[in-house]
Amino acid sequence: MRRPVLPCALGLAATVLVVAACTPPGPPDRALHRRTGDPRFLTVSNQALAPLAVGSASGLWITTDVGRTWHAARPAVRGASAIGYSNSRVYVSRGQHYEVRDPSLRRQLVFARRWPFQGSVTAMASDPRHNRMWALARVGDGQELRYTNNGGRLWWSVSGSGLCLHPRSLAASSEPGRMGRVRVFAACREGLFASDDLGYTFHRLTSAPSNIRDVATSAFDAGTVVIASPNVRVSRDRGGSFSSKGLSARLVAVDPRNPSLIFAIALNGRLYASADGGDHF
Repeated sequence: MRRPVLPCALGLAATVLVVAACTPPGPPDRALHRRTGDPRFLTVSNQALAPLAVGSASGLWITTDVGRTWHAARPAVRGASAIGYSNSRVYVSRGQHYEVRDPSLRRQLVFARRWPFQGSVTAMASDPRHNRMWALARVGDGQELRYTNNGGRLWWSVSGSGLCLHPRSLAASSEPGRMGRVRVFAACREGLFASDDLGYTFHRLTSAPSNIRDVATSAFDAGTVVIASPNVRVSRDRGGSFSSKGLSARLVAVDPRNPSLIFAIALNGRLYASADGGDHF
């Protein structure tokens, strides 16, 4: 399905949307960098140019023109397995190590070092509005869920009771205000799981099918949740219900300032973009 020509006024929401919606119609999808390999996550940073990034064993690959051109983060981020955002920094997991970058993803602020806890971090969730992050670490045959509410300076262990074993990805959404509700999501083979108590307990959402490959949320709108099952499904009520879209994908991401701008890496390994909430890619 080809992406329709959209009014250029929509492009005012974000620079990347200007690129996606206000240029002459082009191909409906774009290739990842030829050296990307098997992508592990797809993300959009909350920075002026809204860089889109793909993490893989070969590194962190960044584009600011919706996949027309890609470049590798320097120094190289070998084994980029997960990504999380505080209110001013970006944490990139490299398994048992992590590094910190600025929101443009171009500058390394903290060189690679070991996590201050055991295990290899394979998934992260972010609530930059409240400076919170969650990190799921595989320890032997098990897993431990860690939580920080001060931007990564201190991490606490949370039980994660009811969570599936080895989630494929995590995401979080939060409402404005100090007492705004926060929900943490986990994409699992068994389905979509959610926690309303900062990760201490999880329950399976019956609104979503099984075999969830990825989950993404919007930092701007707490109600927006996007999953790949592999069919892309979008919720506007915090996962209470989902509407099915016309693309099958392995990874999804939502622009942090515009919940209608959704990105996906489809099953064919190519990047797709939608400016209307997933109705057209």
